[in-house]
Amino acid sequence: MSKTFLTKEQKKYLEESGWKIPSTKEGVLWFGQDWNGKTNPLVSISNEHPDLVDASDESIRGYDLLVIGIRPERGDK
Repeated sequence: MSKTFLTKEQKKYLEESGWKIPSTKEGVLWFGQDWNGKTNPLVSISNEHPDLVDASDESIRGYDLLVIGIRPERGDK
């Protein structure tokens, strides 16, 4: 039996809320992103959550991200 990152209850809650759980062994996606990427999610993250991303520290080349779900956003919010 492989270990998953989320509990069954957490997965159920996310799926009922419209999230798709990655179909990996752990149920998560790991990836990295450098600051100079063409479509950089770090810019969005640093704008929305400045406490998580330190854009002023030039010694940081990039960040690794852990994704537990993905959900499409449609229409105006």
